Amino acid sequence: MHLQGPGRNGKMRLSVTDGLNSARAIQFRVRARDVSLLVVRNDALDVFPLMRTFLRPSHLLVVASDYDEEAREIAFLVKRQPAQGRILFREDGSDRVRQCQVPRTGRTKVLHRQMMQVTNFTQRHLNDSQILYEHNRPFANLTIYDSVSLEVTADFATQNLDITFHVRYMNLRLRCPQCEHNGG
Repeated sequence: MHLQGPGRNGKMRLSVTDGLNSARAIQFRVRARDVSLLVVRNDALDVFPLMRTFLRPSHLLVVASDYDEEAREIAFLVKRQPAQGRILFREDGSDRVRQCQVPRTGRTKVLHRQMMQVTNFTQRHLNDSQILYEHNRPFANLTIYDSVSLEVTADFATQNLDITFHVRYMNLRLRCPQCEHNGG
């Protein structure tokens, strides 16, 4: 193979023979395209106070320009943690799950899954519902906002992306105006 330019273009000559007959040499030209990262979705996550909520591809989705999910891992590095909560990874392995058997029914019930705070995760983790956001700071306002700074990388991508993922906390306390009675 002969490479041209900065190592992205090339060509090769191929000759086919059966031992007695041979075909004319064929030249193949190869041009490799750059891989870039594309933010398909970056929508705010709504979280209720002191609760955990899954981050899903419907909230955060980044793809590579070659759309090869199986071969290219897209990684998120948490550059700045959220001020009002934390990013958790839910372990799916059965060795990290506490279970018990429900009396009379014989069914197995999951009591606890191992959760750990993470500083990096992949798009595959998001797709498989393994990443959660946990709100863990009390607040008095009806709604408050927070954000997470992420750096997105993938092998052979021409650039890394810096994105901000927003979190919106919603307070369940409802205020109802006094009802007036006009008599009659």
